Amino acid sequence: MEKVTVIPSEKLANGWIDPSFLPEGQDKYYIRNRQVKAPAGGWRHLTSDEIERLVKNDNTASSWDTIWVTDEFIPRMLKNNNFYGTVRIGRISDNGLQFHDLRLPIGITNSSIHSCDIGDDCAIHDVHYLSHYIIGDRCMLFNIHDLDWDQDVLDLLKIPRVMLPEVKSNSEVYGETDPYQFFGGRVPISGMAGDQQAALFGQLALKPGMVKNTYGTGSFIVMNTGSEPAESNNNLLTTVGYVLNGQVTYALE
Repeated sequence: MEKVTVIPSEKLANGWIDPSFLPEGQDKYYIRNRQVKAPAGGWRHLTSDEIERLVKNDNTASSWDTIWVTDEFIPRMLKNNNFYGTVRIGRISDNGLQFHDLRLPIGITNSSIHSCDIGDDCAIHDVHYLSHYIIGDRCMLFNIHDLDWDQDVLDLLKIPRVMLPEVKSNSEVYGETDPYQFFGGRVPISGMAGDQQAALFGQLALKPGMVKNTYGTGSFIVMNTGSEPAESNNNLLTTVGYVLNGQVTYALE
């Protein structure tokens, strides 16, 4: 039986290359830097205003000093992400991407990014764990129309489907708690809702056209658009509101 070990938090994003594989005098980013071409204007650190905006949008980082961006960077297009290690992000604009019938806004939302290079104009949404990848330009990972990982994109990026979490609805049995934690009993875990979508459902905005607004680290407005995704002409994010009994309810955020 293989042993599961606990490692220091800094090793989540560091220490993945054995020093014996590195040329003398080179650090762990030597190979990565050979594969990634720096933008024309080079990488730069975030400004204090950009960090403030990112924090207000529920983004966190193990260190903001290791997050690098280009001169074309709109911080409001990043929401509810966790960044670890050195992450270099290409151009982030307020435009969108289209692949066949799939349209997604450029940006990064609801994702955990560990020591990655991300190309220009990428749409990375609801990717719970992306570690040590080099993502090319204009890539999309999740297809909200099919509620599944887009196989064409996975093939393009050479990402094995098995690495990605299984997509589940908001109300079904996902598993049970360990008896050790609950006095010998196994308690079903059968509900899951996150942040703004949870508020949309919790405030009973259950019909198309109903809107909720909540205040916390920011002011977030989400509108129920029903069973069909609505496309915004005003830079609003088309997202999944919730999924119950196989029925998808979409929203604009």
